[in-house]
Amino acid sequence: MSLTRRIAHNTGIQFAGKIIGTLIALVTISIMLRYLGKEGFGQYATAINFLSVFAILIDLGLYLIVTREISKPNADEEKLISNTLTFRLTVGIVILSLAPLIGLFMPYAPITKWAILVNSSAFLFMSLNQILTGLFQKHLRMDKVSIGEVVGRLFWLASVLIIVKLDLGLLWIVGTNAIAALINFLLLFIFSRKFTRVRLAFDFKLWRDIWVSATPLAINVILNLVYFKAGIIALSIMDTEEAVGTLGAAQKILENLIAFSAIFAGLLFPLFAKYIFKDKKKFERVYKKGFDAIAMLVIPLVAGTIVLAERIVVFFGGEEFQSSAGVLSVLMIAVGAIFFGNLFGNAIVAADIQKRLVKVYIVNAALAVGISITLIPYLSYYGAAISTLVTEIIVAFAAAVLVYKHLKLLPSFVVFFKSLFAAALMLLTIVLIPESVNLILTILAGGVVYFVALFVIGGVSKEVVMEVVAVRRGSGAVEKKE
Repeated sequence: MSLTRRIAHNTGIQFAGKIIGTLIALVTISIMLRYLGKEGFGQYATAINFLSVFAILIDLGLYLIVTREISKPNADEEKLISNTLTFRLTVGIVILSLAPLIGLFMPYAPITKWAILVNSSAFLFMSLNQILTGLFQKHLRMDKVSIGEVVGRLFWLASVLIIVKLDLGLLWIVGTNAIAALINFLLLFIFSRKFTRVRLAFDFKLWRDIWVSATPLAINVILNLVYFKAGIIALSIMDTEEAVGTLGAAQKILENLIAFSAIFAGLLFPLFAKYIFKDKKKFERVYKKGFDAIAMLVIPLVAGTIVLAERIVVFFGGEEFQSSAGVLSVLMIAVGAIFFGNLFGNAIVAADIQKRLVKVYIVNAALAVGISITLIPYLSYYGAAISTLVTEIIVAFAAAVLVYKHLKLLPSFVVFFKSLFAAALMLLTIVLIPESVNLILTILAGGVVYFVALFVIGGVSKEVVMEVVAVRRGSGAVEKKE
């Protein structure tokens, strides 16, 4: 089995699960947008983004560290997974307990402060899920992660439908979200026992080693959060809940899209970690194929969403959220930068040179705060969106330069430019389709034109298509035939 088929095998099931999970999430968000309106959704978005600050503080980069360590030959999975999980649980309980207390002093509505309290446990369970995900990635069983996510999201969707029917309000929505996160974690914990014994473990020497190893990455992750969340956090303090709702609606669409970026880069990461010091040629091949795959996917995604932005936000949130269209267009360019930035970032972590990005993140974080504070009084939610766009482009570019400078890797741009040409034909098709035609049909038509055009001009070869279609189970053959 070739490398292309291996990547297809590793990503296929998880992408299918993520597509299902994302569709469920988008339906849930659509119901919430129409039920809560701009003000209510602004309160929800404020609570979620406030808690995400504390969630990042417990992240510490442990997910990538544990995935890297258990991917090494003869790694003690039980010891590494159990101690990392216990370490995160301990830190998570302490830090997330502070969130509702600090929230009391924020200039938020009382219901927003209650939402922060009620939903804080959801972020703890989601952070624990990350650690277990590393185990499933190593064993190429991401179907287990997909099952947990889909079941959790189905529970939340059903709960939201009942809450809307009974008109129970925002607090019930965030409360059932916490229960959904718990269900997801319990399923992953049960599934993990097939591969290793997961338990509470208190090897404090290992905790210290994990902390030392993770510290540079943790600093990067925290600074990353500052420039990613600075806009909406500043907006929640400096503007109205309606403004936060306008940005939050577009941001939710963005977050569901960039989840695919994290999945793809995350699935490549074990291969990066395996080959970076062992086989540089294989590492380079994985990196270049990953870049090509992202280009083929993200270019039509960004271009199509920008052109259809107004119809998309009205489709999901109703006419009240029409003003979110312009913000979505700005954020979609940031999505493109995030997709490529995740690929570059994972290569950097695999090579253990993430310390070299700290200065970039510090400058970027300061820039994000500065742009937000400066532009929000004049441009409101557009100022926050511009902050995200500028900083994401900067960090993606800096990461690409670091990969080139220290790993001597430069991707081929042949597929990239062919994807641009195919996307131009796709956009022409979309523009020519009357707005009276159903949005989904318009998107499907554009997608068909894009992939047919890409195939015709050689952006994707017949051999690659046949390999992906012919994907078979098992990874042992990969190792032998690569």
